[in-house]
Amino acid sequence: MSEQAALGIDIGGTNVRFALLDSKMNLKHPVLIRAASLGTGDLVDNLLDVVDEYAAEHNVNLVGAGVGIPGIVRQDGTVLSCPNIGGLEGVRLGDLITARLSVPTFVGKDTNFLLYGEYQELKQAGYGNVLGFYIGTGFGAAFIIDGQLLLGSRGFAGELGHIPLIGKDGLCGCGNRGCLEVYGAGRALTEYARRENQDVAEFFSSAQNGKAVKEFIQYVAVGVATAVNIFDPQCIVLGGGVLAMVDFPLEELQSTIRSMLRSDEQRHDLVMVQSNAGVFGGCLGAGAYCWSQLGSNKGI
Repeated sequence: MSEQAALGIDIGGTNVRFALLDSKMNLKHPVLIRAASLGTGDLVDNLLDVVDEYAAEHNVNLVGAGVGIPGIVRQDGTVLSCPNIGGLEGVRLGDLITARLSVPTFVGKDTNFLLYGEYQELKQAGYGNVLGFYIGTGFGAAFIIDGQLLLGSRGFAGELGHIPLIGKDGLCGCGNRGCLEVYGAGRALTEYARRENQDVAEFFSSAQNGKAVKEFIQYVAVGVATAVNIFDPQCIVLGGGVLAMVDFPLEELQSTIRSMLRSDEQRHDLVMVQSNAGVFGGCLGAGAYCWSQLGSNKGI
């Protein structure tokens, strides 16, 4: 009898990743393809063809699938917002994949699955309350409270990047003005580099950017500390492309976050770890979430 496995899919604007996850949380057969290779025409149909081919290629007993997307997903699996990938909004992607593969499918926000993948190791250390912050182009966040992903009634839980800042009116991709991620995420670095005629990769390395770097760290810390003060987690995960940039001042960010916390006990006890999700971390989390949900009717 073939081995049982869950299919983890991580859909991004640039790349789509696939991997299988066995019941012991071992990741197998990871594959990355360019999103552009899905071709023109109906994105969903093309994606389903690739999913079908991938599943058929590997000799496993597929028990389910988890799919992460860079957007907001209602608990019934409807994609409410996915601005970086045209053609997915309003689609019940999970139902379509289930129809193709004949297995239960769970669709969710990519940052939720990214943290859920990292949580598989962190929970072994006894952490039941973990928050994840992923600073890339936007300000991504995910919350695990008492071992469960916090989703919200409409799927919008964790949208810290859209905290409105008093006195700020920069236009955000969400359509609102003054959102935190306009000032505390990668798009802020890109805009600064454009104004100063710099290479954005040198933002944290250039001595002349000292004031701008400090301001950027303050914005990021405000978002993180806000969530920590609300949920009082044992551990937080810090990651994303911005934190991986050359000379990113991680210790300064950590100390700034601690300075904004409610109490000395929080400042002393809060565990901060760097993300080690890796390229296929989203697939791991999507597959792990699928395994956790099998036998129930809960979705993400």
